[in-house]
Amino acid sequence: MEKVFYKQNNKKNINLSQDYLEEKELMLEWKGYLLHGRCCDKLNKNETERLEWTKYMNDRAKEGRSLFHLTVTYKTFEGRDHTEQDANKNFINFYTKAFLPFLLDTRNYNRPRHRAVQPICLAFLDEHLPKPIEKTNIIGNYDCRFVDRLHHHTILAVHPDNVNTLLGQDINFLKEYKAASNVMTLHIVECEPQRLLYASKLMDKYPDYLIFSGLTCTKEKYKSDASFIGQQKQIDTPKLLH
Repeated sequence: MEKVFYKQNNKKNINLSQDYLEEKELMLEWKGYLLHGRCCDKLNKNETERLEWTKYMNDRAKEGRSLFHLTVTYKTFEGRDHTEQDANKNFINFYTKAFLPFLLDTRNYNRPRHRAVQPICLAFLDEHLPKPIEKTNIIGNYDCRFVDRLHHHTILAVHPDNVNTLLGQDINFLKEYKAASNVMTLHIVECEPQRLLYASKLMDKYPDYLIFSGLTCTKEKYKSDASFIGQQKQIDTPKLLH
């Protein structure tokens, strides 16, 4: 009996060692992505935060959630460019009033039985490539300015119960929702955890990303999973990790 117990324990230890080595290799790969082209090997605060969130999403994938990359672009405003507040407001409206009701097939997604299957969502701001626009000034000459249109790159950890709703799905029909009236395009695709590093590439410029989750949790519990959590704008629905 003792020999059998020893073998089982030994096998468990071997599996834990393999998991540790695989995770260590991934962390080195992700760190290499962040340090690409740089001579130093130290990460700044935001890069460390991005690395921690990538590990966090990798852990959620190990638990059985599927990761998706959702890109949301917005319509231009007449006479002015998007601000950070404009883009975040557009995303919050779209996510809470169009995307979640579609994914969970209910508007009552804050009820306990729906909260447990809500995605974990991290939404980061990004800028479009500069595009010159001709503009006539008072004396009739033309000049060019560059539009700073913001959009969101979002990484979702989706519960297994809802994965089939998104696989191979063109979700642009969600633009018909009133809450998505400012949305221009939607694109969603399955992804690996490392995609979060791309999605968060402008965190230095836009550090206050959005986090959504229906999970009931405390700040301390989530600190054990993700060491750094960005400062968030408080909203009521869905439950925000902060």
